[in-house]
Amino acid sequence: MSQTSRRELIFSGKNRTINTEDEISLTSVGIDIGSSTSHLAFSRIDMERRDSRYVVKSRALLFESPMRLTPYIGGANIDATALQAFIDEQYQRAGLTLQDIDAGVLILTGVAAQRANARVIGEALALHTGKLVAVSAGDMLETTLVAHGAGA
Repeated sequence: MSQTSRRELIFSGKNRTINTEDEISLTSVGIDIGSSTSHLAFSRIDMERRDSRYVVKSRALLFESPMRLTPYIGGANIDATALQAFIDEQYQRAGLTLQDIDAGVLILTGVAAQRANARVIGEALALHTGKLVAVSAGDMLETTLVAHGAGA
């Protein structure tokens, strides 16, 4: 496989290559499934190439869902069906489809990450909601994310 075709496979989008675009705009989604609440946020991230790497030029929030109580079945496991219905509804309200998402993250936090079916939930939702990184956040990662989100 040539170096050019390898780059084309890594960069999302048909007929797009990282070595020919100086500016790119990505649509992203952040999905937070917490112990007590869950929500989504969609954003546009504009990036520009500086030398050999891209840096964020601007960010814009496109849509933020309302918070909802994380659904459980019998108090022990997360209700995957109810959670997926909520996520699907938020995509629809945002006017976006899975094909519109270039990148994103699915985070299971707190006690939700410790549920018996948390891994299965994370994998299923990540597959169904676009090109995502799925992580389970313990106290250290949550603290780091808060610090970065606060601009620290």
